[in-house]
Amino acid sequence: MPRKNGNGMEVSRDPLLVLMAPPANESAEEKEVRIRNEKVAIARNAEIEEMLRLERVAAKKRGCIRVLLLGQSESGKSTTLKNFQLAFAPNAFRAERVSWTRIIYLNLVRSINTIIRAVSPELLGTNKSTLSSPSTSTLPSPISPLDRSHADFPLPPTAQSSAMTPSLSSSSQIPIDYTALFADLSALEGLEERLQRQLIPPDEPFPQYPANTNANGGGAGKRYTSHGEFFVYSTTGWKTAFSMLRGRGSLESRSSIDRRASVGADNGGRGGGGGDDVVGVLLEKKRAMIVLWRDERVRRALRRSSRIRLDDSAAFYLDNIDRIVQRYYEPSDDDVIRARLRTVGVQEHIIVHERQLTRDMASEWRMYDVGGTRSERAAWIPYFEHMNAIIFLAPISAFNQVLDEDRDRNRLEDSFGLYKKIVSSKLLAKVQIVLFLNKVDLFRRMINHQGISFSKYVPSYGNRPNEVESIMKYLKAKFKEISRDHSPAARTFFSYFTSVVDTQSTAVTLQIVREGIIRTNLKNADMI
Repeated sequence: MPRKNGNGMEVSRDPLLVLMAPPANESAEEKEVRIRNEKVAIARNAEIEEMLRLERVAAKKRGCIRVLLLGQSESGKSTTLKNFQLAFAPNAFRAERVSWTRIIYLNLVRSINTIIRAVSPELLGTNKSTLSSPSTSTLPSPISPLDRSHADFPLPPTAQSSAMTPSLSSSSQIPIDYTALFADLSALEGLEERLQRQLIPPDEPFPQYPANTNANGGGAGKRYTSHGEFFVYSTTGWKTAFSMLRGRGSLESRSSIDRRASVGADNGGRGGGGGDDVVGVLLEKKRAMIVLWRDERVRRALRRSSRIRLDDSAAFYLDNIDRIVQRYYEPSDDDVIRARLRTVGVQEHIIVHERQLTRDMASEWRMYDVGGTRSERAAWIPYFEHMNAIIFLAPISAFNQVLDEDRDRNRLEDSFGLYKKIVSSKLLAKVQIVLFLNKVDLFRRMINHQGISFSKYVPSYGNRPNEVESIMKYLKAKFKEISRDHSPAARTFFSYFTSVVDTQSTAVTLQIVREGIIRTNLKNADMI
């Protein structure tokens, strides 16, 4: 018979409530025992819930490893990320190579325009009729890549393509009229802007070059850094702009997962020509670009110019104009690895490893590429939590350079200070930190071929020999000392000398790094 309360209303006989209700004739002693047992049960339940939570966390760690790429601007973070993609998700990497076509074109066109701006004050007005010793364009015999120094603007190897005109044969010598040559190439200024516009959402204004902006692109609509480098924001806006171009050989840098959905997209002739025929303009100016880059007087003017600022990969693209400027060009792995597009903000990239070595090894890695200028470093801290590892890149070839945002700050000294802040962070006390002493290829050429004095720019090196091996030993010891003296807890020091544009040697290094990160991750999760 249903129970009724004092007002005569029926009381619900929910089975769970009935089960939990105290006995009708409970004594004080029985009540005390019951309450004590309930407290024990609640505590035990909380313990079980915590165990389940920890298991979920461990499972999450096994299923997804998070790696943060840190280092100053132009240290090689984005190139390292692309090497990870190539090494561990090669099918996905190659499926998106064509989407880098226009970024590579932008790199090439920007380099040509930068050269013209750098040498025109010296060369304009001194045309072929007034030069006492006219400049000539001569195609040299091939040379080994190891003999090239991008800083010295060495001559490239002979082009073999049948597309080359007879006037550019290896025996020809062509007096250069610089006024006419620069006028012929002036169309590339408009082409550079056209390529840049395709990276900006249609609702944002395009700035006039150069924009007066700070190092992180502050200011509405500004798209240039303080030294005139175009950049895009790592926001939905520019990603939307990429996706709009996807069907025309777009520039979008997507995650491994996203790429697979777009492999079958129409690439507009694979060259990315689209409706504005970027390739057509490049083909029309191809011969003039080669003449400019191979001209000896231009090279000499570049060496003397204080106005020059070329990307590390500029010489690579300029050496390969004949191969790249083709109607049906498809980028190679090396072309994509060297492609540069300055991005402001934090980017998350998902890499799904296409081969797992064991059942417990995580297949999905989330890698975070963050801006390295001083004004962007404040955004790093929120990403310190929940990271499994940090790869810190220090470009050792920058020992004779200063920061763009602080002309009094040596870039190598800045890397020392930045590394010290990272290893001393209590938030990162248990995070594995891997140091890449990067751009060794450029560093070797600077010391061995150009004879640049390391101690002139790094006084702490003292009177040690100006030799590559001695300097590298000093740099490794310096960073190891910083790690030992400033880490809040004992930390194993991991360091590698790298040239991340060398995909083969970098793949070997990344395999070692990957195994180390996974082993540390499993150990922290009490798996081994």
